[in-house]
Amino acid sequence: MRAPVRRAEGYEVSDKGEVFRDGQPVKVSSLESGYKVVNVYTADGWRTLTVARIVLEAFIGPKPPAHEARHVDGDPSNCVATNLCWEPRGRNRIGKPHKPDTLGHELKDKRRKKRENKKKVDELKAMKRQLRRMAEELGVEME
Repeated sequence: MRAPVRRAEGYEVSDKGEVFRDGQPVKVSSLESGYKVVNVYTADGWRTLTVARIVLEAFIGPKPPAHEARHVDGDPSNCVATNLCWEPRGRNRIGKPHKPDTLGHELKDKRRKKRENKKKVDELKAMKRQLRRMAEELGVEME
């Protein structure tokens, strides 16, 4: 069964955690922590959303204030609707050793690495242009 994704026109999600755009499957990525995320285009631009949240909003309802998605079996990669529920923030970790919420940090690290890589590529292109100019000044041909 499929339902539309809130705030993302043309997107649908299945109760098994599969995301579609205009009927075609969308690439779902897994973070190191095991959470599944997907990039969707919304009225505000591109956003990275967790598949668990998309499934919950589509099949259970909007996120209540101060709640978060909970994977009943504890497996963050299992985004089947029957395995998800909204739970008050903090209760999700009762009985588990405290560890910081890494989801936001993983997404920030991924974006930071992408920016750093782009900067390196831009620097290499600038060096290549400078090398070409120097070769022209010296009359040396480059391949």
